Amino acid sequence: MFSFIKGLTLSQDELDQYYIRQRRQYYDKHGAVPKHIKLHNFFHWLLLPCIILLRKINGIKLTIICDERTKTKEPVVYACTHIGGVDIESAFETIKHPCWLFLGDPREVYKNIDGFMLRLNGVICLDSKDKDDRRIAKETAIGLLQNGGSLMIFPEGAWNISVNQPVMGLFSGAADIAIQSKAQIIPVALECYGKHMYVALGKKIDVADAWQDKNELTRYLRDALATLKWRIFEAVGTQCRKDIPENYRQTYIDSIINDNKDTSYTEQDVLDTMFRDRSITTYDDVFNHLKTIPVTRQTAFLFNKRFG
Repeated sequence: MFSFIKGLTLSQDELDQYYIRQRRQYYDKHGAVPKHIKLHNFFHWLLLPCIILLRKINGIKLTIICDERTKTKEPVVYACTHIGGVDIESAFETIKHPCWLFLGDPREVYKNIDGFMLRLNGVICLDSKDKDDRRIAKETAIGLLQNGGSLMIFPEGAWNISVNQPVMGLFSGAADIAIQSKAQIIPVALECYGKHMYVALGKKIDVADAWQDKNELTRYLRDALATLKWRIFEAVGTQCRKDIPENYRQTYIDSIINDNKDTSYTEQDVLDTMFRDRSITTYDDVFNHLKTIPVTRQTAFLFNKRFG
């Protein structure tokens, strides 16, 4: 409670640094095993009806396309695709079973009721720009899983605002955490159309004694998530290209970011925090240099322009 009240007096940058110090001090004192895991699991069951009620009040429909899980009492890493909006709440409601949220760049939840509810549920926060904070969060996640807890993580690292990638590139952290803790992975794909959320849960991936290479497991996980996304696409149905408006990309981004008054995240924040495969050359990498070239008679051919 003291931390929450103190946070109300700080600027955002001061608040970020304050909580980074708090997490480091807690780690130095208590180590990488979260306390009161069973108590947080109890709070999870109390919070779940609140999540369902808020969804219905906000007029959001949730459809589960498939759930291929098998019952287990073992720790699970729920690896979810990230699309913004209410994807975290939808994942909690669909998964049902208690799991802590692995939350990068949590500046949105330091001062609001969502942050309070997440702390009751169980949350592992980290500042993605702080190397030591990332290490502490990773070790804490492993400690959670090794002591019977489960974890929800979004390995894309940022909201997917791509127009042609069902699943963006994944950070290898989720796979590495599962390998080191010997936890199962369950892929969870989410997609949103207006106020209709669709979720598909895949079969468990047995990690213990089966996977040692985090990069290989990450590629396998991405394929599993993409397959689940395709299951959602098939269920929703196809759309003719001629029916897609020319400004669809910006409309889509606006629906996720710019029209969302509950977030201060920008498109640039998404671009800064998403995974980037250095072996792949993007469209922007190829054509960004054109922005620095003046349009003249000599350079017009580069822009497919003609001078009279």
